[in-house]
Amino acid sequence: MIRRALAALGIVACVAVLGLSLMAVIAPQRNGYLALGQVFAPYLFLGLLVFLPLCLVRGRTGRWLRLLMLLCAVMFLIRFLPGNVALPRSPDPAALQVPVTSWNLEEGGPDPALVVETVRSMPAGLVALEELTPVHADAIAADPAIRLLFPYQVLRPRGGSAGLGLLSSWPIEDGWAFSYDPPILSATVTPGLSGPIAVVVGHPYRGELVTGRSGWPTYDTSGRDWAIGALRRVVDPLLSSGAPLVMVGDFNTVDREVGYAELSAGLTDAQHAVGLGPGLTWRPEGIEWLPFGLLRIDDVFSAGGLVPVTVGPDCTPQGSDHCILYATLELLAAR
Repeated sequence: MIRRALAALGIVACVAVLGLSLMAVIAPQRNGYLALGQVFAPYLFLGLLVFLPLCLVRGRTGRWLRLLMLLCAVMFLIRFLPGNVALPRSPDPAALQVPVTSWNLEEGGPDPALVVETVRSMPAGLVALEELTPVHADAIAADPAIRLLFPYQVLRPRGGSAGLGLLSSWPIEDGWAFSYDPPILSATVTPGLSGPIAVVVGHPYRGELVTGRSGWPTYDTSGRDWAIGALRRVVDPLLSSGAPLVMVGDFNTVDREVGYAELSAGLTDAQHAVGLGPGLTWRPEGIEWLPFGLLRIDDVFSAGGLVPVTVGPDCTPQGSDHCILYATLELLAAR
């Protein structure tokens, strides 16, 4: 009797997850609990696994549960598998290789000595730093090994989460621009004879649980989406010019959200193009020791002839709630 009751509960859970999934596809939400459900959608499906043993229940209840579990499995594969099966490309020997690294330091979380050691080990190319605080900026700027690897640096630290930095092995041209509100850093680098590459580092605000008009908390992304709009006002003219462009950072949006579609319009997401697996880059504060992420909110986008070759996170615990994201782009010398 208890098993039948639990199986019936599993049926209700399957119907709820399928309904939420269909709503997310047909009418995706920007704010509210349905929008929050879109963020954690894969975990809603995975939670149904607790009902899997109850599929052995006999009778009509068991048959319905088996059918609905099968439908949930199909829906899961349709929604989440296509973005997780891309493979790395073979590099073109005639192309310029552009290594790109992104690391959110979590408001100064890691020890400065560890940050210096880690940055020293990053591949020569471009390194974007988010939530850069003065203590880490000073440690990076003072280290001769980092200066040798990345002689061109734009460091704009601030207490809290608004600081950004860009380290480059190639010259950074004059005229770079920066804002704290929202955090956006745009610059142009010149890797030898290959011509200039526009680089944009961004860190839109995260969605927040706020008190709504009803007095109950609700999920609100208005601040983040405003910052994404500001970021697009920087990116769109560069995109229209057709020049090589890379946009990198912690964007605080997953690819199931409305904000992601606005953020990525006209750009190639390296994870979608060449990433194997979900490419998860973030886990909540307090469990930074996990050697894997739970959501993908750090990204590398490109356009203008910059083509992704490889991408993947390194989630070795480093004192931050973000994994380090490594990518390689390539640009043909003749464009």
